[in-house]
Amino acid sequence: MMLELIKPTAEMKQMMLEFISEFKQNNEYTINGCCGLTRYDDYSDWLNYIGNVERGLILDRISSSTYVAADKKTKLIIGIIDIRHYLNDEHFYSGHIGYSVRPSMRNKGYGAEILRLGLEKSKELSLDKLLLTCKKDNIASQKVIERNNGILEKEIIDDGESYLVYWINN
Repeated sequence: MMLELIKPTAEMKQMMLEFISEFKQNNEYTINGCCGLTRYDDYSDWLNYIGNVERGLILDRISSSTYVAADKKTKLIIGIIDIRHYLNDEHFYSGHIGYSVRPSMRNKGYGAEILRLGLEKSKELSLDKLLLTCKKDNIASQKVIERNNGILEKEIIDDGESYLVYWINN
């Protein structure tokens, strides 16, 4: 698998719009790990937003770094990942990392590779123990986390949804 994590840029606009479109065509209107991408009508506004989030300039947001996972040869965007620099009580069970794989690329091992690359990036942030969560019925995400040495700690109920809480020692 030849993936790389890269910062989203203005030059990626068309590829990112196609990425979002594929989720919508699959009746998915929430993309985990995109740091609000689907809430912006203007791609450049989103780029400004994620830059401000990374620098800690958005008061109601935990600082995080957003990357796209792209095929090294074709540059096709396979997925997206957001790495939170820390957790607080209010956002604790959101976990350190959120990620998504575009619908047409699922069940091919990309999720595990995207998370593995994200764990490498998290080392640069000195994150040595990471919390990850997923919905209990999201078997694919459970497997991705477990393939990356995630240790299940517990199950929690939040707003009537059942979530699994994992830790990964980095």
